[in-house]
Amino acid sequence: MDTTHASSTGWPRRRHGSRGGIRRGLMSLLACGVLMGVWAMPCRAAEPVQGDTPFELVRDGRPVATIVVPDDPLSREYTGLLGVVREIAEYAANRGCCFATETGPESAEVLADFLTRVNSGGARGNYDPANLVMCGFNHQLGLYALRGFIVHTHAKDGIARAIVENKEVQEVPLGKGDGDFPRYLHILREELGYSGYLTIERECGADPVADIAEAIAFLKRQPGVAK
Repeated sequence: MDTTHASSTGWPRRRHGSRGGIRRGLMSLLACGVLMGVWAMPCRAAEPVQGDTPFELVRDGRPVATIVVPDDPLSREYTGLLGVVREIAEYAANRGCCFATETGPESAEVLADFLTRVNSGGARGNYDPANLVMCGFNHQLGLYALRGFIVHTHAKDGIARAIVENKEVQEVPLGKGDGDFPRYLHILREELGYSGYLTIERECGADPVADIAEAIAFLKRQPGVAK
């Protein structure tokens, strides 16, 4: 596994918009390779899609919205999002890349079911264990649910929402939260055969640069991580 430095995008807030607006916004994000609760894996340059959208997805290079998979697969919101993501995924696949949705707002099982319904080789997952931990989901079992979909991962840690006094999410330096990284990395490498990037992401803290340096050292102490 390889390590790389983190982006510091901040926790995006949830907004809603029309299918057409979401499509145009996501097309622009895909063309630019921008993180928005989804990760557009690198591909050749493309022109951003023009036109107004009902809400901003990116402001000053940072995401301001995240899209959560609706609970009801029969709802208009779910089927609408399904169609949009399928269209974006096919757009990506035709250009030799993929559109990877980041884990967190919903469980890995819900996301895996959604990606299965998308049914496109361009629809994949960016696995963020801390997002799952902070939202009260099991970050280890989630790996099995998303087996075959994971193309990129974040190295980030957090405190489980259930034990946080005010029920707010809390990100902490890598190795100091509720993420069991030795076990997590073992599953990734030995059971799922993942050999890609572990992108260190530190979105807060008094000294994020020092936390990232400490995270690099922490990862290099783990078996199987490139030194």
